[in-house]
Amino acid sequence: MSRVIKRKIKVLDNVYIWTLKRHSIYIKNVYIKVFKENYPNSILYIDPYSWHFEIRPKTIMNAIIYGLDNGWQPEINNCSLFIGINENGFVKLKENSFYFDEGNRINEE
Repeated sequence: MSRVIKRKIKVLDNVYIWTLKRHSIYIKNVYIKVFKENYPNSILYIDPYSWHFEIRPKTIMNAIIYGLDNGWQPEINNCSLFIGINENGFVKLKENSFYFDEGNRINEE
């Protein structure tokens, strides 16, 4: 049974919750999921597989700010956004895709 790591973070005077299934970072097709407190139906999906990504509060905060600046509206139901990170910063991804550093390709399985 996989347990879920669940953390709160305050960004721009709002509380967000980010989750990741424990030990799932080694399993393909798993995202870090972020949602605004009391609004769990609008999710920011963060691809954690890039070499440029570190799972730490500052990175999660920067991902949330990037998401908010790029169309994620956490108070609107089903307004999800997929993002990844490369050497230049965060990038928007197509739904259910992952960013690979190798040749800066986007995987669309």
